[in-house]
Amino acid sequence: MNSEIKYLLPYKNFYKANLHTRSTLSDGALTPTQLKEAYKSKGYSVLAMTDNEPTSQKALCDDDFLVLSGFRFSASSNNTVPKKSAVFSAISLSEEPKSIPEFKEEYGSENIASYISECKERGYFTTYCHPAKSCQVMPEYLEFSQVDAMEIINYSSLMEGYDEYNGPAYDNFLRRQHRLFCSASDGNRNLYPLDSKRSDSFGAFTYINSDSLDYDSIASSLKDGHFYATEGPEIKALWIKGDTLNIRTSPADKIVVYSGKRCSRFLFANGGVPLTAASFKINKNEVYVRCIVFDEDGNRAYTRAYYTDEIM
Repeated sequence: MNSEIKYLLPYKNFYKANLHTRSTLSDGALTPTQLKEAYKSKGYSVLAMTDNEPTSQKALCDDDFLVLSGFRFSASSNNTVPKKSAVFSAISLSEEPKSIPEFKEEYGSENIASYISECKERGYFTTYCHPAKSCQVMPEYLEFSQVDAMEIINYSSLMEGYDEYNGPAYDNFLRRQHRLFCSASDGNRNLYPLDSKRSDSFGAFTYINSDSLDYDSIASSLKDGHFYATEGPEIKALWIKGDTLNIRTSPADKIVVYSGKRCSRFLFANGGVPLTAASFKINKNEVYVRCIVFDEDGNRAYTRAYYTDEIM
């Protein structure tokens, strides 16, 4: 048994990010500058602008804040009840975004899958957005297995009343060996004031584990899956030693490990003392493992799935 430590979140630095937002360049209410100021004031370090087409965001970046260039594309069905849509974000992995082909807004898996592949070939990190709000069901969304990630939480959709905790959909991808990551994003338009109860900002975010806060380092961490999704709880470290998965967290009420089999393990806080660490034995035949951390208010943090053939 290999007793070496393998860090699954290998870097010391975590950067708080919103990877899906819309500005006045599309159908959002705030300008890119207003969004940067708002997110920076809330302790974020990274913001992805995902409007209708990618534009360089160098002018908005500074030593403490990075704005990623991206865009959003979608297609809707006109002959189904309920009406369905397929929505995706794409973030440029290079600071100067490459041009993108025009997307034919035709609701069909072949058309959409082909466009996702073309975006990836041009250096974009693609994410499948809010499947619950989109009214998509299995096996429809499994046709989009080329994506790099899916939103396991979309805060804007939650605020609109959709059950946008997408763990079951994520597992459906994973059990079919579609090795994608998971992120959490606001997906916001800011149609209500930021201090309103109806604000769709600052509710779901991704912590990117990176060597430094520069475009290439952050892009590399996205591409390699060095990040986790959360609406509050923090994952401070994640590593495997031998056949044991270890996690350190902010104060938690419950820590769960899911696997590719009909099997889960969990620990609860006892006697009013919160959990801040846990260890779980892992078997190679479990296909993959992923962790969920719950705080006392029920807020969740999700690791991406780690396949046992890559970590053991």
